[in-house]
Amino acid sequence: MKMTDHEQFLAERSKCLGGSDAGDLLGLPPYGCERKLWFEKKGVPADFEFEVTNHVRRGQALEEIAFQEFYREFKAAHLRPYKQDSDGLHFYPDRGPAGDVVLHMTQDGHVGVHVDRFFKAEWTLGRPSVLEIKVPTVFAWRNYKRLDAPPQTWTAQVQWGLMVSGCEFGALYIFNPDAFTGLKFDVKPDPEMHKAFRDIAEVFWTSLSLDENPCDKLPDGDARCYSCRWRTKCKGIGERAFDPSPQELQEIVDLGGFLRDDSSRLVTIVDLWEEAKRDAGEATKYKDELKDELMGLLKGPKVLMADGRKLVRKETVVPVKAHTQNRVTLTVIK
Repeated sequence: MKMTDHEQFLAERSKCLGGSDAGDLLGLPPYGCERKLWFEKKGVPADFEFEVTNHVRRGQALEEIAFQEFYREFKAAHLRPYKQDSDGLHFYPDRGPAGDVVLHMTQDGHVGVHVDRFFKAEWTLGRPSVLEIKVPTVFAWRNYKRLDAPPQTWTAQVQWGLMVSGCEFGALYIFNPDAFTGLKFDVKPDPEMHKAFRDIAEVFWTSLSLDENPCDKLPDGDARCYSCRWRTKCKGIGERAFDPSPQELQEIVDLGGFLRDDSSRLVTIVDLWEEAKRDAGEATKYKDELKDELMGLLKGPKVLMADGRKLVRKETVVPVKAHTQNRVTLTVIK
């Protein structure tokens, strides 16, 4: 039976180190872990199945829309996957338009990449270029816009694609489906980084011949461990039910609580809750930054008009223990 494109992608991914592995090789935040990657490439059975969360499904569903918006917004033309020979670039005429079904390999034999898309544009001098697409939450997108910089792990992924494909231009496009626009970050090849990639990849690939995982464990309590699919084999997390000490048990009783540690769905909900807290934290930071900017505009006037809305700045004195302090509130009146 012929494999689907996704099955082919997974089978090829297990045979080499690809762009999505760069973050693990370098231990880059928020999820990078070389020890986890060793378990995966070694073929060690995971303790927990990969769960397709709403965020994963959302990204997959919106990916094609993001590609089309990139082509439209930046006047880029899509290119079919290609291979690079000594005499130049040759495109595959028998492949579909998606780039993720073609595995490009280097001569090393263990370094490859599934490029999201290849494209060309006037600003790439018409030359084939690497495109990486991401569709994060709107709160994360705003943070990237504010910082004017993408996560290192995504930039490393584009650099990996440039290293393997030999392209001279690359772009990272972070799409915001709410605003229906995106942030484009141009990425130029970094030869020093590519050399470091190859050196690290060589050492890591050699380590797969060992029976035991030689990579260092992350510190105890590291958040990355609680979402790792090999967390039981690595650190014993989830190995046994919670066994409270007498003091911990008394604290639970005093709080009127009860014990429950028998539900994989409970673990999933806790993971999603922590992820939602991170998103909410980003939203709060963004709101506070906007408030600071508004306060700067209202240093002199107490009221500003904005498109028919009245922005009112009000100062009040509130008691705080042994002293008082000024509290400033902003109100929008429509």
